[in-house]
Order: sequence, then structure tokens, then C-alpha cells
Amino acid sequence: SDLINQSAVVKRRYFVTCRTTHESKNKMCAFFHSTHFKRAVLLLLLMIVAAYSKFCVKDDCSSQRWQLYKVRSELKRFFSVFLLICCLLRSLQIEYKKQYNSNLEDAHRRIIFCKNLRMIDAHNERYKRGEVTFEMGVNQFADMSHEEFLRWLHTGSRDNGSILSSL
Repeated sequence: SDLINQSAVVKRRYFVTCRTTHESKNKMCAFFHSTHFKRAVLLLLLMIVAAYSKFCVKDDCSSQRWQLYKVRSELKRFFSVFLLICCLLRSLQIEYKKQYNSNLEDAHRRIIFCKNLRMIDAHNERYKRGEVTFEMGVNQFADMSHEEFLRWLHTGSRDNGSILSSL
């Protein structure tokens, strides 16, 4: 009984940071328990080990430790951005009820999403400088290529054919 109560407390503590009023947002927290997240963490750890083994030698470690420090900082920054993008894409999938047919399509959509996110950020920087008159944001089309979006405008639906044909 105590073990069950302790387990419930631990689960509640974890989800406190993720809890929102909208139920679908809670599903995003499950992402951190997913296979994709675990693979990303494992990849990061392998990259850190590889960087450590490359830069740390028993002799004269002062400059090599500095290099390791810089590599670790870059890896942390990369991993933070990677997690942020994964969370944004996952929340987009949940909010707009998007499902991808395969891991290949998921990876393809993530690449398109990242490209569109960079374009949105660049445009919004121009907006802040007064060079354009409107802001852009992430919406249900953020995982579509420009060509797919144009096709959607003309037909009203995304091409449901194989994603492999567009690769």
C-alpha cells in the first residue's frame, strides 16, 4: 500500500511540471517516456563519450580539457534545441491530430518542420526590424513543404500518397 502511494506521489511530481488545463498537452509529457526520447538521450551520451575519448589524453590535458568543455557546451546546446524541436513537433501533432505512417515519414516531416521553423524565425526577425508588416507562427501547415501547401490550397487536402514519392 505504501509502495503504491509512493509511486503515485512520484508520478504526480513528474507530471506537475507538464500539467496544463488541456488534456492533449498532457500527452506531450508521455513523449519523454517514448522510444524516440530514449534514443535521443542514448545518442547524446554516446556523443559525449566519443568527444571525451577524443580530447582527453593522459598527457597535458589543459588545452584538451578546454576543447572537451567546448564540445560539451555545444552538445548541450544541440540537445536542448533538438528537444525543443521534438516537443514543438509533438505538440503540433497532438493539437492538429496528425499521424505519420512510418518512422521515415516522421523523420521527413521533422526535417520540413525544422526548415519551416527557421524560415518563420527569420521572417519574425525581419518583422521586429520593421522590414515586413506581419508575423508568422507555427500552425497546422508547419510540417508541409511549400509544394505540399500549394497542392493543399488547390485541392483542399494533403496528398495522401506515399511520402516516398516526394523524397
